[in-house]
Amino acid sequence: MSSLDLFSLKGRTAVVIGGTGELCGAMAEGFASAGAHVILVGRDPAKADARLAKIKAAGGSGELDRKSTRLNSSHSSVSRMPSSA
Repeated sequence: MSSLDLFSLKGRTAVVIGGTGELCGAMAEGFASAGAHVILVGRDPAKADARLAKIKAAGGSGELDRKSTRLNSSHSSVSRMPSSA
């Protein structure tokens, strides 16, 4: 067994919030390269599509949670949630 097998994510799903940004996007790519199916949650569908294309070009699998990309500051309960936690 190789050391990479110890960290395999094959058969797992990784939900990456902020997956369209630089840091979380890199994390999403890492999860995908370890075998996870990645679900990206982010505000910019164009950036998410570009990130997914990069993941798939490297042999990974993933999708965009399109429902969550429609959330914005007009959803007051969502925008207040972090400050009330």
